[in-house]
Amino acid sequence: MVETEVTTPDAAAQETWMETDTQNQQDGPKTIPAVAHLRIKEKLTTRVADRDEEISKLRQEIEALKSRPAPAVPQTPEPAAPSLNRPRRSDFEDEEAYYEAVDRYQDKALEDRFSRIEAQRTQNRTMQSQQKTIESAVDSHYQRVGKLLEDSGVSEDVYLTSHQNLENVISMATGGDGKQILNQFISSLGEGSEKSIVYVGRNSGALNEFRSLLADDPSGLKAAAFLGMQTSRLNKPGKATSTAPSPAPELPGGDQTAGSIDSYVKRYRTASKKGDINAALNAKLDAKAAGVDTSDW
Repeated sequence: MVETEVTTPDAAAQETWMETDTQNQQDGPKTIPAVAHLRIKEKLTTRVADRDEEISKLRQEIEALKSRPAPAVPQTPEPAAPSLNRPRRSDFEDEEAYYEAVDRYQDKALEDRFSRIEAQRTQNRTMQSQQKTIESAVDSHYQRVGKLLEDSGVSEDVYLTSHQNLENVISMATGGDGKQILNQFISSLGEGSEKSIVYVGRNSGALNEFRSLLADDPSGLKAAAFLGMQTSRLNKPGKATSTAPSPAPELPGGDQTAGSIDSYVKRYRTASKKGDINAALNAKLDAKAAGVDTSDW
């Protein structure tokens, strides 16, 4: 049997994705309903609107500075795009040749117009399909967030703050729409995105690295790869084995002995200290199934 230090409920479960290098946040455990993702999206929308208004004012000030006259720089004109030239009567010896050339010109002009329209339609269909894919992935992300908060007891505000920290960094580093860009990142991350958003968003070291990667590569490829690495690291499957003793048998009436409850607590806290998320959750679920009250874990 492995001896572990018994800590208070508040100091116990610190799974890897829950770690933070700034411990001044109050993350009191709360039980979050499964529909939390809907509330989270609504709160984020309100916060984003307030933030966007502030950013808009800052950008107006920046644009006012940019609008000041600058020294003129000679511009080299770009070559004009090739275009169809309508045949001229003076270029042909007879009427028949001229009208044949006009017919070919009109056919070609019509063909080019249809090609441009079809290309635009194809582009629009592609963009709509990509947007639907992103929206579906983001909805799945928020469903996972709701379950993660319910299982871990982490407060809803912790996630909201972490998410908005990332949006703010993206907006300031790229000048683009932080919400839309982060949604694209989330869509590419897939399963486990909820843990990496919490971890990176509330750890100054990881957040600064994310900011540096965006500044170094405005395309976002390096930042996306960084989030992908964090997602993979935070979602590694835990070991299925445990050195904890088997729980004591239930007493009549379903009550548990003190030793049985302690064994579940030790399994949970040992796994949490090691950052083994899966083992910690399994210990909590086993305890629930045995009738142990885990609301303060």
